[in-house]
This record gives sequence, structure tokens and C-alpha cells, in this order.
Amino acid sequence: MLPENVTISMFSKEYLDDQCLSTSGTFSGKCALKNKKIYISYKEKLEGIEEPVPTLVTLDENYIQISRSGEVKSSMKFVCKEDTVCKYLTSAGAIDLIIHTKRYATVLGNMSLEIYLDYSLEMNGVETGMHEVYIKIS
Repeated sequence: MLPENVTISMFSKEYLDDQCLSTSGTFSGKCALKNKKIYISYKEKLEGIEEPVPTLVTLDENYIQISRSGEVKSSMKFVCKEDTVCKYLTSAGAIDLIIHTKRYATVLGNMSLEIYLDYSLEMNGVETGMHEVYIKIS
């Protein structure tokens, strides 16, 4: 079982054309278990956004959903081998995205959880690159 107070460590890679962009971050948050789902809440510092963005990660055996509020509003749902639709709202406007989830896997350890997520995004009919995300919650 995960503790109530958790540390969220994220590492991601975005492959676009011949480039690979890497980002990482560590955040403090809260964890709750309800109706066989794990909920992780924290404030995430996003590039180009001044204030940390409230973020809620919902984990189910079949999907992961990342919801953000504040300056960035979105609810991205990742279901393995399925396409989902997301509206991404920023002060610059709204973007409709299609998420192509290639892999979603979790490894529950003793007082920790590891999440592996591979996906691509499609915006206005154009694929914007491949993303690999690793999240460790402990």
C-alpha cells in the first residue's frame, strides 16, 4: 500500500523528427485509494506556466488519467491500445488532441508504484511525436 504523503518523480522523453527532448521533475503530493482506484494529487510546475498547476492522477488497472486545472485545463485519459480524445485549454486557446496509447503498465511494489506510459499525440490530423513517460510514486 502507498503512504498518504508521497513523492512523485517523473521522467519523460519526446521524440520529434530526429530530436529527443527529455524532461524530469519531482513533486510532493497526497495519495488516496477509493473504489479500487488510486488517486495522486500534487502541484506540477509546467514549462511556460508561472504558477504550479494542480494535477490529479487517477490509476485504474485499465487506464491512467491525468487531469490538470488552473492555467492549463485538460483531462488526458490513456487506455492501452486505444485512442482517446482530449481538449487541452490554455490562455492561448483550446487544442483538440487524439491520444494513441501504445503501452500502459504499472508495477506495485512495497510502498511504491511505478508507471510506464508510451503514447503519441495527434493534433489537427498530424502526429506530433512519440512520448515515453516513467513515473515513480513512493
